[in-house]
Amino acid sequence: MFLFSFLLKASPIQATSSPHENAALKFLRDVAGFSMNSYSIAFFEESTSPSSQDCLTLLRAEITGNNTNLKARIDFIDGKICCYDLFGDFNTGELDDSELLVRASNCLSAYMTFSNESYCSRFVGLLSTAIQTQASAVENENLSLSISNSEGANYSGSALTVRYNPKVSSYVTSGEFFTISALRNGLLSYLLDNTMYYVDTVVNVTRAEAVALATPNATAYANKFGQTITGTNVTLAYVGDVWNRRGNDDFAMYPEWAVSFTFDKVDNESVSEYDVLIWADNGQVFYSQPQGYFAPSNPDLGTNVSWQVVAFATSLFVLFPATVTCVRRRTRTRRSYR
Repeated sequence: MFLFSFLLKASPIQATSSPHENAALKFLRDVAGFSMNSYSIAFFEESTSPSSQDCLTLLRAEITGNNTNLKARIDFIDGKICCYDLFGDFNTGELDDSELLVRASNCLSAYMTFSNESYCSRFVGLLSTAIQTQASAVENENLSLSISNSEGANYSGSALTVRYNPKVSSYVTSGEFFTISALRNGLLSYLLDNTMYYVDTVVNVTRAEAVALATPNATAYANKFGQTITGTNVTLAYVGDVWNRRGNDDFAMYPEWAVSFTFDKVDNESVSEYDVLIWADNGQVFYSQPQGYFAPSNPDLGTNVSWQVVAFATSLFVLFPATVTCVRRRTRTRRSYR
Protein backbone atom coordinates (compact mmCIF):
# COMPACT_ATOMS: atom_id res chain seq x y z
CA MET A 1 0.00 0.00 0.00
CA PHE A 2 1.42 3.35 -0.98
CA LEU A 3 1.67 5.87 1.82
CA PHE A 4 1.67 8.86 -0.46
CA SER A 5 -1.07 10.31 -2.63
CA PHE A 6 -0.60 11.39 -6.21
CA LEU A 7 -1.95 14.21 -8.32
CA LEU A 8 -3.59 12.84 -11.44
CA LYS A 9 -4.33 14.46 -14.72
CA ALA A 10 -5.58 12.85 -17.90
CA SER A 11 -5.50 14.53 -21.26
CA PRO A 12 -5.72 13.55 -24.92
CA ILE A 13 -2.47 13.56 -26.85
CA GLN A 14 -3.76 16.43 -28.96
CA ALA A 15 -3.82 18.74 -25.91
CA THR A 16 -0.82 20.75 -24.72
CA SER A 17 1.70 18.09 -23.66
CA SER A 18 3.97 18.15 -20.63
CA PRO A 19 7.71 17.49 -21.02
CA HIS A 20 7.13 14.00 -19.61
CA GLU A 21 4.42 13.30 -22.18
CA ASN A 22 6.68 14.49 -24.99
CA ALA A 23 9.50 12.26 -23.74
CA ALA A 24 7.13 9.29 -23.37
CA LEU A 25 5.80 9.74 -26.89
CA LYS A 26 9.33 9.86 -28.29
CA PHE A 27 10.27 6.75 -26.28
CA LEU A 28 7.23 4.81 -27.50
CA ARG A 29 7.97 5.76 -31.10
CA ASP A 30 11.77 5.58 -31.26
CA VAL A 31 12.60 2.90 -28.67
CA ALA A 32 9.53 0.73 -28.04
CA GLY A 33 8.71 0.40 -31.74
CA PHE A 34 5.22 1.92 -31.93
CA SER A 35 4.74 3.30 -35.42
CA MET A 36 2.38 6.25 -35.16
CA ASN A 37 1.09 5.28 -38.60
CA SER A 38 -0.37 2.14 -37.01
CA TYR A 39 -0.90 3.21 -33.39
CA SER A 40 -2.25 6.28 -31.64
CA ILE A 41 -2.14 7.51 -28.05
CA ALA A 42 -5.68 7.92 -26.72
CA PHE A 43 -4.55 9.79 -23.61
CA PHE A 44 -1.81 10.17 -21.01
CA GLU A 45 -2.38 10.09 -17.26
CA GLU A 46 0.39 11.74 -15.26
CA SER A 47 0.98 11.14 -11.55
CA THR A 48 3.39 13.22 -9.50
CA SER A 49 4.40 13.32 -5.87
CA PRO A 50 3.08 16.45 -4.12
CA SER A 51 6.11 16.51 -1.82
CA SER A 52 8.68 16.72 -4.62
CA GLN A 53 7.08 16.99 -8.03
CA ASP A 54 10.25 16.79 -10.04
CA CYS A 55 11.53 13.69 -8.22
CA LEU A 56 9.12 10.92 -9.21
CA THR A 57 6.62 10.99 -12.07
CA LEU A 58 4.50 8.05 -13.19
CA LEU A 59 2.99 8.26 -16.64
CA ARG A 60 0.33 5.92 -17.99
CA ALA A 61 -0.65 5.82 -21.64
CA GLU A 62 -3.51 4.16 -23.46
CA ILE A 63 -2.46 2.98 -26.92
CA THR A 64 -4.82 1.88 -29.67
CA GLY A 65 -4.16 0.42 -33.12
CA ASN A 66 -3.75 -2.85 -35.03
CA ASN A 67 -7.00 -4.09 -33.43
CA THR A 68 -5.47 -3.88 -29.96
CA ASN A 69 -6.00 -1.79 -26.85
CA LEU A 70 -2.78 -1.47 -24.86
CA LYS A 71 -1.65 0.35 -21.75
CA ALA A 72 1.89 1.44 -20.95
CA ARG A 73 3.43 2.64 -17.71
CA ILE A 74 6.51 4.83 -17.89
CA ASP A 75 8.33 5.96 -14.73
CA PHE A 76 10.58 9.01 -14.56
CA ILE A 77 13.13 9.95 -11.92
CA ASP A 78 14.28 13.56 -12.23
CA GLY A 79 12.96 13.62 -15.79
CA LYS A 80 14.80 10.45 -16.89
CA ILE A 81 12.91 7.32 -17.88
CA CYS A 82 13.91 4.47 -15.60
CA CYS A 83 11.11 1.94 -16.11
CA TYR A 84 8.67 1.02 -18.90
CA ASP A 85 6.04 -1.71 -18.80
CA LEU A 86 3.44 -2.71 -21.39
CA PHE A 87 0.05 -4.30 -20.66
CA GLY A 88 -2.65 -5.83 -22.87
CA ASP A 89 -3.41 -8.35 -25.59
CA PHE A 90 -1.12 -8.26 -28.60
CA ASN A 91 -0.99 -9.61 -32.09
CA THR A 92 1.27 -12.56 -31.40
CA GLY A 93 3.90 -12.04 -34.09
CA GLU A 94 6.24 -14.61 -35.57
CA LEU A 95 9.77 -13.43 -34.85
CA ASP A 96 12.06 -16.27 -33.76
CA ASP A 97 14.64 -15.99 -30.99
CA SER A 98 17.49 -14.90 -33.25
CA GLU A 99 15.32 -12.21 -34.84
CA LEU A 100 14.13 -11.11 -31.41
CA LEU A 101 17.71 -10.75 -30.17
CA VAL A 102 18.47 -8.47 -33.09
CA ARG A 103 15.29 -6.54 -32.32
CA ALA A 104 16.29 -6.22 -28.64
CA SER A 105 19.74 -5.00 -29.72
CA ASN A 106 18.14 -2.38 -31.96
CA CYS A 107 15.89 -1.24 -29.10
CA LEU A 108 18.92 -1.03 -26.84
CA SER A 109 20.82 1.07 -29.37
CA ALA A 110 17.78 3.32 -29.77
CA TYR A 111 17.55 3.67 -25.99
CA MET A 112 21.22 4.66 -25.84
CA THR A 113 20.53 7.43 -28.36
CA PHE A 114 17.30 8.43 -26.61
CA SER A 115 18.80 8.58 -23.11
CA ASN A 116 22.19 9.90 -24.23
CA GLU A 117 23.84 7.53 -21.76
CA SER A 118 27.18 6.15 -22.91
CA TYR A 119 27.08 3.23 -20.46
CA CYS A 120 24.54 1.54 -22.76
CA SER A 121 27.35 0.85 -25.21
CA ARG A 122 28.61 -1.86 -22.83
CA PHE A 123 25.19 -3.53 -22.92
CA VAL A 124 25.04 -3.34 -26.73
CA GLY A 125 28.54 -4.81 -27.03
CA LEU A 126 27.80 -7.76 -24.75
CA LEU A 127 24.52 -8.49 -26.52
CA SER A 128 26.32 -8.42 -29.86
CA THR A 129 28.65 -11.13 -28.50
CA ALA A 130 25.64 -13.22 -27.47
CA ILE A 131 24.11 -12.84 -30.94
CA GLN A 132 27.35 -13.83 -32.68
CA THR A 133 27.98 -16.84 -30.42
CA GLN A 134 24.29 -17.82 -30.10
CA ALA A 135 24.86 -18.11 -26.35
CA SER A 136 22.15 -17.64 -23.72
CA ALA A 137 24.66 -16.37 -21.16
CA VAL A 138 27.71 -14.17 -21.68
CA GLU A 139 30.06 -12.49 -19.22
CA ASN A 140 32.94 -10.07 -19.28
CA GLU A 141 34.98 -8.52 -16.49
CA ASN A 142 32.21 -6.17 -15.33
CA LEU A 143 28.90 -7.54 -16.59
CA SER A 144 26.86 -10.71 -16.84
CA LEU A 145 24.15 -11.15 -19.49
CA SER A 146 21.43 -13.81 -19.50
CA ILE A 147 18.76 -14.45 -22.14
CA SER A 148 15.49 -16.24 -21.48
CA ASN A 149 11.99 -16.77 -22.88
CA SER A 150 9.08 -15.89 -20.63
CA GLU A 151 5.32 -15.66 -20.68
CA GLY A 152 4.18 -12.19 -19.72
CA ALA A 153 2.12 -11.61 -16.60
CA ASN A 154 0.81 -8.35 -18.06
CA TYR A 155 0.23 -9.48 -21.62
CA SER A 156 -0.62 -12.44 -23.83
CA GLY A 157 2.14 -14.24 -25.72
CA SER A 158 5.83 -14.74 -25.02
CA ALA A 159 8.76 -12.37 -24.88
CA LEU A 160 12.51 -12.70 -25.02
CA THR A 161 14.18 -11.08 -22.02
CA VAL A 162 17.77 -9.88 -21.82
CA ARG A 163 18.96 -9.21 -18.28
CA TYR A 164 22.24 -7.60 -17.24
CA ASN A 165 23.83 -7.78 -13.79
CA PRO A 166 27.09 -6.22 -12.66
CA LYS A 167 30.00 -8.39 -11.55
CA VAL A 168 31.78 -7.35 -8.38
CA SER A 169 35.01 -9.09 -7.37
CA SER A 170 34.06 -12.00 -9.70
CA TYR A 171 30.63 -12.30 -8.06
CA VAL A 172 27.56 -11.83 -10.27
CA THR A 173 25.08 -9.75 -8.29
CA SER A 174 21.41 -10.67 -8.06
CA GLY A 175 18.41 -8.39 -8.48
CA GLU A 176 17.65 -6.27 -11.52
CA PHE A 177 20.28 -3.91 -12.92
CA PHE A 178 19.25 -3.44 -16.53
CA THR A 179 16.55 -5.51 -18.24
CA ILE A 180 14.93 -5.33 -21.65
CA SER A 181 12.19 -7.57 -23.11
CA ALA A 182 10.91 -7.77 -26.69
CA LEU A 183 7.69 -9.36 -27.93
CA ARG A 184 7.47 -11.60 -30.97
CA ASN A 185 5.69 -8.85 -32.87
CA GLY A 186 8.76 -6.63 -32.41
CA LEU A 187 7.36 -4.31 -29.75
CA LEU A 188 9.34 -3.58 -26.61
CA SER A 189 7.37 -4.91 -23.64
CA TYR A 190 9.64 -4.00 -20.71
CA LEU A 191 12.68 -1.93 -19.85
CA LEU A 192 14.20 -1.34 -16.43
CA ASP A 193 17.26 0.87 -16.00
CA ASN A 194 18.57 0.94 -12.44
CA THR A 195 22.05 2.15 -13.37
CA MET A 196 21.36 5.67 -12.13
CA TYR A 197 20.88 4.44 -8.56
CA TYR A 198 24.19 2.65 -8.08
CA VAL A 199 26.56 4.37 -5.67
CA ASP A 200 30.22 4.25 -6.61
CA THR A 201 31.57 2.09 -3.81
CA VAL A 202 33.88 -0.91 -3.41
CA VAL A 203 32.93 -4.36 -2.11
CA ASN A 204 35.43 -4.78 0.72
CA VAL A 205 33.75 -7.71 2.46
CA THR A 206 34.27 -11.17 0.96
CA ARG A 207 31.68 -13.93 0.95
CA ALA A 208 33.54 -15.81 3.68
CA GLU A 209 33.78 -12.67 5.83
CA ALA A 210 30.05 -12.05 5.42
CA VAL A 211 29.26 -15.57 6.60
CA ALA A 212 31.64 -15.12 9.54
CA LEU A 213 29.91 -11.87 10.53
CA ALA A 214 26.45 -13.40 10.25
CA THR A 215 27.02 -16.80 11.87
CA PRO A 216 27.21 -15.75 15.57
CA ASN A 217 23.73 -14.21 15.55
CA ALA A 218 22.16 -17.19 13.82
CA THR A 219 24.02 -19.66 16.05
CA ALA A 220 22.94 -17.82 19.21
CA TYR A 221 19.30 -17.98 18.13
CA ALA A 222 19.55 -21.66 17.18
CA ASN A 223 21.16 -22.57 20.53
CA LYS A 224 18.51 -20.66 22.44
CA PHE A 225 15.66 -22.60 20.84
CA GLY A 226 17.31 -26.00 20.43
CA GLN A 227 17.82 -25.85 16.68
CA THR A 228 20.74 -26.74 14.41
CA ILE A 229 21.88 -24.85 11.32
CA THR A 230 21.63 -27.20 8.34
CA GLY A 231 22.25 -24.88 5.40
CA THR A 232 23.53 -21.46 4.39
CA ASN A 233 22.60 -19.43 1.34
CA VAL A 234 24.60 -16.32 0.44
CA THR A 235 23.82 -13.75 -2.25
CA LEU A 236 25.34 -10.43 -3.25
CA ALA A 237 23.04 -7.71 -4.56
CA TYR A 238 22.74 -3.97 -4.86
CA VAL A 239 19.79 -2.82 -2.76
CA GLY A 240 18.10 0.50 -2.22
CA ASP A 241 18.72 2.47 0.95
CA VAL A 242 14.96 2.92 1.38
CA TRP A 243 15.18 3.46 5.15
CA ASN A 244 18.01 6.00 4.85
CA ARG A 245 20.53 4.03 6.85
CA ARG A 246 23.35 5.37 4.69
CA GLY A 247 22.25 8.95 4.11
CA ASN A 248 19.29 10.93 2.85
CA ASP A 249 19.01 9.47 -0.65
CA ASP A 250 15.98 7.17 -0.83
CA PHE A 251 16.98 5.67 -4.17
CA ALA A 252 20.72 5.16 -3.72
CA MET A 253 21.74 1.50 -4.07
CA TYR A 254 24.62 -0.11 -2.18
CA PRO A 255 26.12 -3.64 -2.29
CA GLU A 256 24.67 -6.02 0.27
CA TRP A 257 25.47 -9.54 1.38
CA ALA A 258 22.33 -11.49 2.32
CA VAL A 259 23.12 -14.55 4.45
CA SER A 260 20.23 -16.94 5.11
CA PHE A 261 20.56 -19.86 7.53
CA THR A 262 18.11 -22.77 7.50
CA PHE A 263 17.38 -24.79 10.63
CA ASP A 264 16.78 -28.51 11.07
CA LYS A 265 13.32 -27.95 12.54
CA VAL A 266 10.70 -25.30 13.20
CA ASP A 267 10.64 -23.95 16.76
CA ASN A 268 7.62 -23.04 18.91
CA GLU A 269 7.62 -19.58 17.31
CA SER A 270 7.30 -21.12 13.83
CA VAL A 271 10.83 -19.99 12.94
CA SER A 272 12.59 -22.03 10.26
CA GLU A 273 15.32 -19.63 9.06
CA TYR A 274 17.52 -16.78 10.21
CA ASP A 275 18.51 -13.92 7.90
CA VAL A 276 21.38 -11.45 8.24
CA LEU A 277 21.97 -8.50 5.91
CA ILE A 278 25.38 -6.85 5.72
CA TRP A 279 26.59 -3.84 3.74
CA ALA A 280 29.28 -5.32 1.52
CA ASP A 281 31.39 -2.16 1.39
CA ASN A 282 31.69 -1.34 5.10
CA GLY A 283 30.79 -4.63 6.83
CA GLN A 284 27.94 -3.17 8.89
CA VAL A 285 25.25 -5.66 9.93
CA PHE A 286 22.01 -3.73 9.52
CA TYR A 287 19.44 -6.52 9.75
CA SER A 288 19.46 -9.72 11.79
CA GLN A 289 16.15 -11.48 12.41
CA PRO A 290 14.50 -14.92 12.47
CA GLN A 291 12.17 -15.87 9.62
CA GLY A 292 9.20 -18.21 9.78
CA TYR A 293 5.50 -18.70 9.24
CA PHE A 294 2.28 -17.62 10.88
CA ALA A 295 0.00 -20.61 11.42
CA PRO A 296 -3.55 -19.81 10.28
CA SER A 297 -6.08 -19.38 13.07
CA ASN A 298 -8.64 -21.16 10.86
CA PRO A 299 -7.47 -24.63 9.73
CA ASP A 300 -9.65 -24.28 6.62
CA LEU A 301 -7.39 -21.48 5.37
CA GLY A 302 -4.81 -24.02 4.30
CA THR A 303 -1.40 -22.56 3.38
CA ASN A 304 0.45 -20.69 6.10
CA VAL A 305 1.23 -17.01 5.66
CA SER A 306 4.97 -16.42 5.65
CA TRP A 307 6.72 -13.91 7.85
CA GLN A 308 8.75 -13.32 4.72
CA VAL A 309 5.80 -11.48 3.19
CA VAL A 310 7.34 -8.50 4.96
CA ALA A 311 10.68 -9.25 3.34
CA PHE A 312 8.94 -9.60 -0.02
CA ALA A 313 7.27 -6.24 0.38
CA THR A 314 10.64 -4.73 1.17
CA SER A 315 12.14 -6.40 -1.90
CA LEU A 316 9.67 -4.51 -4.09
CA PHE A 317 11.41 -1.35 -2.98
CA VAL A 318 14.78 -2.99 -3.56
CA LEU A 319 14.11 -4.34 -7.04
CA PHE A 320 11.83 -1.57 -8.25
CA PRO A 321 12.96 1.63 -6.56
CA ALA A 322 11.26 3.67 -9.28
CA THR A 323 7.92 2.88 -7.64
CA VAL A 324 8.93 4.48 -4.33
CA THR A 325 8.04 8.12 -3.76
CA CYS A 326 10.81 10.50 -2.73
CA VAL A 327 9.96 12.27 0.51
CA ARG A 328 13.00 14.50 0.62
CA ARG A 329 15.20 16.07 -1.99
CA ARG A 330 17.83 13.55 -2.98
CA THR A 331 21.53 14.30 -2.82
CA ARG A 332 23.64 13.63 -5.89
CA THR A 333 25.55 10.58 -4.67
CA ARG A 334 25.01 8.33 -7.65
CA ARG A 335 27.27 7.39 -10.46
CA SER A 336 26.73 6.61 -14.09
CA TYR A 337 27.76 3.00 -14.78
CA ARG A 338 30.68 3.27 -17.17
